[in-house]
Amino acid sequence: TLENPVELMNRIERFMKESDDGKYDVWDHFQQQQKLFSMRQTTNEEPIAWKKRFQRQGELVKQQAGDDVFKTFMKSTKSYKALGGNKLRQTEMQSNAYNMVMATGLLCNSDRKRTDRLIKDLREQYARGNDQYPKTIENAHNLLVVHQSTMKPVKEIKQGTGLYQKGG
Repeated sequence: TLENPVELMNRIERFMKESDDGKYDVWDHFQQQQKLFSMRQTTNEEPIAWKKRFQRQGELVKQQAGDDVFKTFMKSTKSYKALGGNKLRQTEMQSNAYNMVMATGLLCNSDRKRTDRLIKDLREQYARGNDQYPKTIENAHNLLVVHQSTMKPVKEIKQGTGLYQKGG
């Protein structure tokens, strides 16, 4: 192998791709965050499977960025600023930042064909000063389960299946 420089280069390239030494950490972290924010619940995916998949990706991001990954963001929100000088509530909000972002993400990236009404209701409540957004991923999951279980199944009309019959 050492005699063949092309084979040696191929081995080095394989090693670099397979080991953590060959990863550019910033690139990898960016891709993990990108995946977290862009992943979506699939059409037939049950809420529990969606929650687990989303949660796993969130944990990857958290492992890379640390526990305070969303704390700085939380300080810039209207909700945080509205707490004024209430240090206890502000600290609590910062401590729950990761959970709040994950709960919101679970809803935001859910299958909108099934959850659009729920999302609209939450937004309307918030606009009225009644914050009903879930603060944990468990609460968000429970909201999805309850909402999706109360939905009437939508019958899909397939092209060409409607028959017109005139009395005769």
